[in-house]
Amino acid sequence: MGITLNIGFRNLVEWLEIDAPVHFTPKEKLNKQDYVFCRFMGDEEKAAIIAGTHDSNTRYDDRDIGLHFPDLELKEYYELEKARNSVGIRNHICDISCHMTIKIEDIPLVYAVHCVLHEYGHWIYFKETGLTSYEYCEQEKKERQPHEITEKKIYEMPDWDPYKVYLADRYDKEIYSKFSSEAAANKYALDHIQESMKRVFEHIS
Repeated sequence: MGITLNIGFRNLVEWLEIDAPVHFTPKEKLNKQDYVFCRFMGDEEKAAIIAGTHDSNTRYDDRDIGLHFPDLELKEYYELEKARNSVGIRNHICDISCHMTIKIEDIPLVYAVHCVLHEYGHWIYFKETGLTSYEYCEQEKKERQPHEITEKKIYEMPDWDPYKVYLADRYDKEIYSKFSSEAAANKYALDHIQESMKRVFEHIS
């Protein structure tokens, strides 16, 4: 079928009935490092931690936590993401193909739906832990921090270096996908991808 309509993340969030705080970022304000992400802590609380004034008894403004998606059509998003994270796309599509048949022309749509489900999976996992934003982010930091240097070095390698693709692929499969929250988010996305694609196709057919 392919993406023949002007479908964006706003459509997917509505069609999939995502029950979480959702924010849409205009193209000019996108962070190249993460176009799609789930934020567990608000900027106000993060600033307090950096300033050394964090107080666990203070209620910080948390209106910016939740799922963040680019306010773009899916075709444009896919091209941006392909240039930034082709290894991630390939690995996720390979995983999805074990659960359903994917037509080549549908890959941008399937990948976008997976992204929505993945971030929603992050949100569900966060809420199920029962931890505060601070506690959850500390837990995440403890698990991820030992690998930050490796991730940074791979990111800083020139895109033309073929070794970058090799290292990025190994990092994605052997480290990143094994983080507790990433594993939970991936599982949620894969468990719901078939049902979600059926709902999306019903809307665009």
